[in-house]
Amino acid sequence: MRACFIVDQIDTMIPYKDTSLDLMVEAQARGHTVDAIEGFHGVSAGTDGVVGQVRSIRLSPDVRDNKKLTADNATIGEARTEDLAGYDAIFIRNDPPFGMDYFSMALLLSPLEGKVQFVNSPNGLRVISEKLSSLCFPSFIPDSFASYDPVALRTFAQKHEKVVLKPSYFGAGSGVVLSAASDPDFEKHIETILAIEPKGPVIAQGFLPEVADGDTRVMMLAGKVMGAVGRKPPEGEFRANIAQGGTEFAADLSDRQMAIAEEVGRFLTEHRIIYAGLDFIGDHLIEMNVTSPTLVQELRRVGGPDMSKLIWDYLEKR
Repeated sequence: MRACFIVDQIDTMIPYKDTSLDLMVEAQARGHTVDAIEGFHGVSAGTDGVVGQVRSIRLSPDVRDNKKLTADNATIGEARTEDLAGYDAIFIRNDPPFGMDYFSMALLLSPLEGKVQFVNSPNGLRVISEKLSSLCFPSFIPDSFASYDPVALRTFAQKHEKVVLKPSYFGAGSGVVLSAASDPDFEKHIETILAIEPKGPVIAQGFLPEVADGDTRVMMLAGKVMGAVGRKPPEGEFRANIAQGGTEFAADLSDRQMAIAEEVGRFLTEHRIIYAGLDFIGDHLIEMNVTSPTLVQELRRVGGPDMSKLIWDYLEKR
């Protein structure tokens, strides 16, 4: 098979934790060829089809033992133009923020829907918002409110001792703050988040104190639960993201978490989202990670299933 990964800058990948790189290593181990497009601007489309500025990538089998890519563990070719319809699988793995560059790239890739296996569907990525789409499942999530209106957000916050405030289109815990209606900086937090590009409503959620014990990332493949990994926040921090210093641990799912994941899984498959990571705090769904779900290597390190193998098994069977 020929695989193309649309990623951020290749030389910034961290081998021992990067999921895209892990998927590439597994592809090579199976004899598949791997190319990559860096950034959003490497995709073009017209009446003659969809093309990309791709670079070949060859990785050493032990590359994941390293902290950075070097000439000793990675060979990256020169950029060349390729017809993207010639690939068997295209992985869209750019990290958030999800702005107009991301949205436009997904539009340019849309003519290939049904012709190439996507992980994940460009049309699905345009429809499903990682943070806002959880509002489609009000009974599964914490008490939540999304708005541009500072007054309405304060009114919501008055219902709770503490609230978590988030930008709509960022990831990895960036821009997320813990506040309260009584916080003298509450309006300043709102103004700061509203000014973040790409702009979107502020999401306010009632604070769940059980996050001190960690949150749970549930790995989904074709709508089915494959495994779960916990993340414990560092001392003095409420965010459990690995990027914010969280540490992974083995996690089991409650019956409630499993039921929610299965229901949300059906929603994801309707939009051709093949691989996703659902985040839970306790029995509450928090986010649906669909752009560049991570933690594949962390899951494997705590004794969970090898998601890269499972994803490639799925693609090869199709």
